[in-house]
Amino acid sequence: MRAVIFRDKCSDEDQMNALGKNGKQVLVVGGGISGLTAGWELARLGIGVFLIEKEAFIGGHAANLTCKATDRCLKCNNCLVEERLKAVSEGKPFPIRVRTEIVRIERTEERYHISLKSAPGWIDAEKCTDCGLCFEKCPEALRGAIMRAPSHHIRPFYAIDSSKCRCLEDHDPPLCQRWCPEKALDFDRKEESWSLEVDGIVLAIGYTVFDPGEKKAYGYGKFKNMMTAMDLEKMVRLNGELVQVSDGKFPEKVAFVQCVGSRDASLHHEFCSRVCCGYALRMGLRIVHDHPETEITVFYMDIQNFGRDFERLYYEARSKMRLLRGLPGDFYASRNERISVSYYDERAGRTTSEDFDLVVLSVGLMPPRGALFFAEHLDLERNEDGFLTISEKMKGRGLVIAGAAEGPMNVAECVTHAKRAALEMSAFLGCSGT
Repeated sequence: MRAVIFRDKCSDEDQMNALGKNGKQVLVVGGGISGLTAGWELARLGIGVFLIEKEAFIGGHAANLTCKATDRCLKCNNCLVEERLKAVSEGKPFPIRVRTEIVRIERTEERYHISLKSAPGWIDAEKCTDCGLCFEKCPEALRGAIMRAPSHHIRPFYAIDSSKCRCLEDHDPPLCQRWCPEKALDFDRKEESWSLEVDGIVLAIGYTVFDPGEKKAYGYGKFKNMMTAMDLEKMVRLNGELVQVSDGKFPEKVAFVQCVGSRDASLHHEFCSRVCCGYALRMGLRIVHDHPETEITVFYMDIQNFGRDFERLYYEARSKMRLLRGLPGDFYASRNERISVSYYDERAGRTTSEDFDLVVLSVGLMPPRGALFFAEHLDLERNEDGFLTISEKMKGRGLVIAGAAEGPMNVAECVTHAKRAALEMSAFLGCSGT
């Protein structure tokens, strides 16, 4: 069992850095694009901010998204994430604690008393130069023992996952520690329990990506060349393009399957995730632009028009890709690791099957995993789809929601929503920003 360090409060240095010009302080929960934007705007208005993130890196899901530009910008807005990460990294407008979670929340008449726990960050950001030797020498790197951040604007760029690191079980110093030229790894650091008092809370805990394994019909996990949209995003971001997992070759026929986890009454998920249609069309256009010989098919229920310049995007996609109305019924293994997709052909008036080299499941945006915890501890409500809303009881009490915790949103919508949340919080605190 890990030893735990107990503190009454966060460090004096962090506490001072998090205080605003008027002595007001806000806790931002969540380090994705919404939390970073809300924190940035509050700090700009002179309000003290302390941001916590439960994962090892800030940036959230959005930091793993790749640019979809072809010969022109397709307005996927993923560059907004990089811009914000760079600004926060260089400007350091507020303290950030990663691998940190809330244990308990208590509200007095005017403030919130927050009890937190932080897992140890074994890589010292002040000493680490991101040389990558720890990753290179780690025998468990491919298992995820040492993780790399999704953006070079995140420091340190590496983090250790103790659940996948076997070296920590040995008594000898791990290889990563022995090879580090800066002596930046310290495995004597322990888990900490600490507390913080704030005047308000911005809840920016984001969303959960639907796990297609919950619906057996897709066969997710059985086929080497079936992946989720998020899997594809990470692959293209890392490698520059997609390849077949089975052999590393570029796929000649790619199928996008829409509404995976969304608008599905059998799962009691009847809401639209809003981002999936635009995602598939933009990613399909980028693939065709890079490899014009590739055949792209999009199986859809109906195309939802969300986001900027969507009409132009839709007509361009129709001219370069095959859009088939109707979702597939079954998926079967075919020869050479291909996937046979069964669907109803409206033109032929019958069910048919077709083989694809790669099948991409456009997974939907689900309520955040922490929704129930915060609903109970902050007297929040959950709408019929499970996302969070401010209850009448908590309105005007220094609590706001930013971004997709309130419902499915794309990156640009999250940014706008977070700015609104920051303005609402500043109004509650009586801060003009002057």
